[in-house]
Amino acid sequence: MSRRIHLIRHGATAGTRDGLLYGNSDIPLLPSGAEALKELAAAGIYPDPDGCDFFSSGMLRAVESLEAIYGARAHTRMDELREFDCGVFEMRPHAEISGLETYRLWIADKNGETPAPGGESFAAFRRRVVAGASRLLSMYAGGEKARDGIVLCHGGVISMFMDHLFPGVHDNPFKWTPDPGHGYSLFIVSGKATHYTVF
Repeated sequence: MSRRIHLIRHGATAGTRDGLLYGNSDIPLLPSGAEALKELAAAGIYPDPDGCDFFSSGMLRAVESLEAIYGARAHTRMDELREFDCGVFEMRPHAEISGLETYRLWIADKNGETPAPGGESFAAFRRRVVAGASRLLSMYAGGEKARDGIVLCHGGVISMFMDHLFPGVHDNPFKWTPDPGHGYSLFIVSGKATHYTVF
């Protein structure tokens, strides 16, 4: 029997609006971001919640997005699906940090093993997200979940999640990043993702 896991990126925040590097900063949705999600929900783009299990990264903007779309829902927190930790670069615009040597060294590492000062490396982030994806899929492979799943998380997380499940589709994993409030529906058979649709 097949199941679906729906990955939804949270709505717009001040970080989105202002072009800031942010991930580990636990900032809320903008009021306009919450309203945009409600409008998308009214337009019917989201999966029907009936018979679904809910998951989130536990971060404020993800939980607020869940509530904006579906109302208050009991959900399972998955810390592996928290956004990337940018360390000392958190909540700073690219123009402000692009000239810093520490920033250039961080983004120049093609293996992704250099951490942002005080934060994560891209490689460590990917390993963390892949572990979360594997744990989530194992719930369906083992029959633990008899219902579809709805996951409210983050753009970077969704990118790593999708690149892991569908390697080679894009030459850069961040090309998977959906717009705020959008995402992917994964079709799961025996714990494996067979294909996906976009919403």
